Amino acid sequence: MIREKLLHGINSLVLEELETANQTFPLFASNHEAHAVMREEYEESMEKVDLVREGLELHWEATKNNCIGIGWLEEMSKNGRMAIAELIQFVAMTEKAILSASRRDADGERTENL
Repeated sequence: MIREKLLHGINSLVLEELETANQTFPLFASNHEAHAVMREEYEESMEKVDLVREGLELHWEATKNNCIGIGWLEEMSKNGRMAIAELIQFVAMTEKAILSASRRDADGERTENL
């Protein structure tokens, strides 16, 4: 079960990332732009998750051979943190996509809730 305090911390990080992104770049001009940015963040996060998975397999092999494998643990920890950071960026970009679509809707462009 995920603790409420942890979720609150994640939400704070997402909002901080969204604020930084909005200060640096304008809202998305289209759903195509939003999708491209979200996909990039998603793919980057999955690359890091794949590295965690590979490290976990290497650690398991080391464990079965009675080896400690501290290096793999350190790499998994680093890559896990990077995956989390990329996912925070992904979530922030989904929030930016919502803001962008809402702004375009307010300006009279067609949006739909699916």
